[in-house]
Amino acid sequence: MIEESFAKQLAYSELEEHKIRWNHTEHVVALAKRLAIHYGMDSRKAAVAGYLHDATKYWSIKKMKSVISAYYSNDFISSWPEPTLHAVSGAAFARSNGVEEEDVLLAILFHPTGRKQMSLLEKILFVADYAEESRAFENKDIAKTAFVDLDKAVYDILQGKMSHLSRHSEKISSNSLEALAYYQNLMNGGME
Repeated sequence: MIEESFAKQLAYSELEEHKIRWNHTEHVVALAKRLAIHYGMDSRKAAVAGYLHDATKYWSIKKMKSVISAYYSNDFISSWPEPTLHAVSGAAFARSNGVEEEDVLLAILFHPTGRKQMSLLEKILFVADYAEESRAFENKDIAKTAFVDLDKAVYDILQGKMSHLSRHSEKISSNSLEALAYYQNLMNGGME
């Protein structure tokens, strides 16, 4: 178990030259901690995941794949669209720096794509990454929704991401497609 202060130091060492990304990271942590407290979970885990979620965002693809290969298979790596590889390398980076809690690692791993049946921590980081206040796009209602119905916020984000990716003809992760189907079913009264 690593402390929030150590996660902050690790992330800052990777992002200090990228002020906008660091600002985003601090806002993600703030929202993730508020959501964690609201939903009665360990805010330290939310903070650790929040600090480390984008720590490898500016690494080269070669460097990302190098750290990823220590923890994940080539088949697993190849299933991720390139713009989301930082999540896989972020989880590997976190693990290589002492993060052993599987829920924290999974939250980092799936923060850009989501997945079906996300844990509470995964949903919190997924929402916080999208809905934090420094984002340039309209997302304020999502943050408000998250404090009332976290699953609805996840569903709304997935719908928005799918729409954006489709409009720009970008590759959509199979994790995102499965997540959208799962949360759509949930919103339509299906069972979890």
